[in-house]
Amino acid sequence: MPENPEGSPQATQQPPVVVYNPIPQPPPPPPRNNTLKIILIVVAVIVLIGVLVLGAIGYMGYRIAHSMHVNPATGETTITTPAGTISANDRENFTAADLGVDLYPGAEPGKGSMRMTMPTGPVVSASYLTTDAKDKVAAFYKDKLGSQATSMDFGGSSMVTLKKGDREQITVTLVQQAGQFDGKTQIHIMHTTVNKTE
Repeated sequence: MPENPEGSPQATQQPPVVVYNPIPQPPPPPPRNNTLKIILIVVAVIVLIGVLVLGAIGYMGYRIAHSMHVNPATGETTITTPAGTISANDRENFTAADLGVDLYPGAEPGKGSMRMTMPTGPVVSASYLTTDAKDKVAAFYKDKLGSQATSMDFGGSSMVTLKKGDREQITVTLVQQAGQFDGKTQIHIMHTTVNKTE
């Protein structure tokens, strides 16, 4: 008997096995990193803010330079702003009416005095120097401003303040500290007056 005769179940051939080789696909792109984009946006915003701030400072400087006037004869510097006029003059002689109180006898003008004309009212800020001790000067101003005045002592400095209603205030600040003002007592008087409103 022949082996595996035709027609026998063993004679059927199996179909050939086809091996499927898929085309290799490129790997998916890595996820985008937005950190760099965010950093660049933040840097751009900071640069823009810096440019705006510098522009504003430049504009303010331009406005101040064009609103400032120096009188060469008197040395008075005047600045005109929308809020009012500020004039500074170390050589200006303020009266007792300007200061709101008498000037300490023998006091000499110091540096940093100014007169401001504000929409709310005038402000006078005047500095003087005296060789007398701070306590003696404080006693003078306590007497001149009266019993309604308040006074405070901080060791090297003192302050005497009188508030007259809602429209006027006088503040006298005295400073005597070693190494400052050549050993003299500095007297700083600020007189603020509020305009009457109808």
